[in-house]
Amino acid sequence: MPTKPVLSIENAKNVLVDFYNLRAERIKTLPSYDDLNFLVTSSNSKVVLKIFHEEFSNDEERVSEQAQLQQFWFESGISVPKIIKTTDGLLQKKLKTKMASGKDGECFVRLLEFMEGEILQKLPIVEGFFIEIGKAIAKCHVLMEAKESAERFPFTSNLQHIWSIERVVNPEWEERIATLESDQTTESVKNAITDFRAVLKNKSKLPAGVVHGDLNSLNIIGQESLPGTVVLKGIIDFGDVCGSALVFDLSIAVLYHMVAVFTKTSSLESVYEPIRWLLSGYFKCRKLTEDEKNAVYFAVKARAAQSVLGAYHTLSTEPENREYLLSEAGPAEQLLNEMQGLTSEEFLQKIMPK
Repeated sequence: MPTKPVLSIENAKNVLVDFYNLRAERIKTLPSYDDLNFLVTSSNSKVVLKIFHEEFSNDEERVSEQAQLQQFWFESGISVPKIIKTTDGLLQKKLKTKMASGKDGECFVRLLEFMEGEILQKLPIVEGFFIEIGKAIAKCHVLMEAKESAERFPFTSNLQHIWSIERVVNPEWEERIATLESDQTTESVKNAITDFRAVLKNKSKLPAGVVHGDLNSLNIIGQESLPGTVVLKGIIDFGDVCGSALVFDLSIAVLYHMVAVFTKTSSLESVYEPIRWLLSGYFKCRKLTEDEKNAVYFAVKARAAQSVLGAYHTLSTEPENREYLLSEAGPAEQLLNEMQGLTSEEFLQKIMPK
């Protein structure tokens, strides 16, 4: 990515000293597509030094509110990484550095508490773990549903970006249908977009707020404490936070947790019980209105369609990355085609706690 920052290990160490008065004992680069991340070990802690790509850093209002939101969630008891302030008390600070394009640029730097554990994708499917995930999502929604929370984050409350689920009905996504390889998937995607467009006509009836926007299996961290027991450590990656209906955010989580289960089991029928666990946890903290319940099936299909379209669109220009691009989108495609054979009522019967 041309706007990805370029920084050596030695220069990263200098940033830690200059910005945080922190001396690293060990430091290594972490995998990342567009940002630059370093895992830093000091005498008494592990932290992540994150340097955002230039394109994102240039959107200063968005980046600023994103940092404030993450800190607000942390201070409100939501399991997210704490932001460690600079020596002059800032949540983030700009750094002049080289870009992958070779040009000079400025990128925001943030230092985050490191969350020990593994991504959900690498963990066993455990009932208690999924219940805790559901509760954490609901706590975020209850917090952000409050009027004062929306007023606190005015820019983000009104933000829509390319991966906002509401955007899937726009021409920029519909144009990608031509990249699909299966007639069945093409029909399923078209139907999902048409159905979701109808849901959006009544969006004003759905409770809304600032949401995470990308609650997939790579952004949920857990840790096995005992055999058969997984503890939720936290939620990471706030690059897609935006204003949206709360049930759309929940539906995104439902879709990606279905994908995570299907990836492990290769059984379409096996995906529903873990979603019942997830929703039972959610309902311990927040109930859905009837309008929200009626939107779930269509929003889950919409996100599946968006995931599939995003992958095949990129695949059309990066065929060498087929395996990686379809690692999640492939299961999402199969699930979308499976859901196309269900009614909303039948889908809800499968996923709602008994």
